[in-house]
Amino acid sequence: MNEAVQIERSTRISRLFAAFGLLLLLFLIIAPFYLGRSELYLLVEIFSYLALASLWNLLAGYTGLASVGQQGFVGLGGYSLFALTIFFRMPPILAVPAAGIVAALLAIPTAWIIFGSEAHTLPSVLGSLPRFIDWYLLRLARWELDPERVFLRR
Repeated sequence: MNEAVQIERSTRISRLFAAFGLLLLLFLIIAPFYLGRSELYLLVEIFSYLALASLWNLLAGYTGLASVGQQGFVGLGGYSLFALTIFFRMPPILAVPAAGIVAALLAIPTAWIIFGSEAHTLPSVLGSLPRFIDWYLLRLARWELDPERVFLRR
């Protein structure tokens, strides 16, 4: 019972993986200076699919939410991004938020159709959005303070 407790902050393998990660990061930082256009395009495509897979894992895996409606708006935003940059010669930095606005503008009449076409429905949906955001942020803040809760469940 008198054994000394030894805390190990890193192991040899963790230091090797950290060194490998730093080399990989350095490779990605200097990649535009020595890789061609096709290799950079391939890297962007790979990391885009990786980001989409991670987001889908967060949405469907951790929260248990399985919805197929948001893919249409993601697709509309993606097609709008390319249409704005290619056909309208908009800079990509400006086209990203503009594509989000295009998808949001289509979401408003879609919500109006889905939630009912009564005159009071759309303003109530748009009016409840700030309250929902406040509720969600408060719930996240409470979840951050309670490390015992792993999932955001009721």
